[in-house]
Amino acid sequence: MPNNYALGRRTSVSAESLNPTSSGSDSWSPPFHPKSDEQVSRLKKAVSGNFLFSHLDDEHLKTVLDALVEKPIPAKGIKVITQGDAGDYFYIVEEGTFGVFINPTGAAQAGPDGIGHQVGSIGPGGSFGELALMYNAPRAATIMSLDAKSTLWALDRVTFRRILMDSAFQRRRMYEAFLEEVPLLSSLKPYERSK
Repeated sequence: MPNNYALGRRTSVSAESLNPTSSGSDSWSPPFHPKSDEQVSRLKKAVSGNFLFSHLDDEHLKTVLDALVEKPIPAKGIKVITQGDAGDYFYIVEEGTFGVFINPTGAAQAGPDGIGHQVGSIGPGGSFGELALMYNAPRAATIMSLDAKSTLWALDRVTFRRILMDSAFQRRRMYEAFLEEVPLLSSLKPYERSK
């Protein structure tokens, strides 16, 4: 087992609030970045195996693909995210390999060894950055390019949260409506059915 495995349990997990019922009533609209058919095909392949997007319907998946923006990484050793920083983007790797580095102090330090030890790597089709966006928490690791040329696709924090929250909310509403129609459960109060 890893040395830090026996750390105390978290008392809670929290994130900024987002009311999915109001998502249609405000002026927010998802960003759109034009892509070639080849790029769309590559992106569909990259997100198809990602558990965060596996439950999305075609409309939400199209919104995600349209909102992704290409981020070329021109050299080896470029830090994409730094441990301890605030999260702003979720990334999908199209080309290249990225190292995952964790500093035991919880934040990257100055100097060549300040990023900590490499604990893993992420290749094409992989993704990173979702935890900081989902839970409004600092970045848990430093991610650095390991290849001379790499390509990432980035999804901004607001779009990421809106799409995932809206999709989960719609799915929950559908299940609630289905359960309301089940005669055996009709006498239950809404909060009892939601358990």
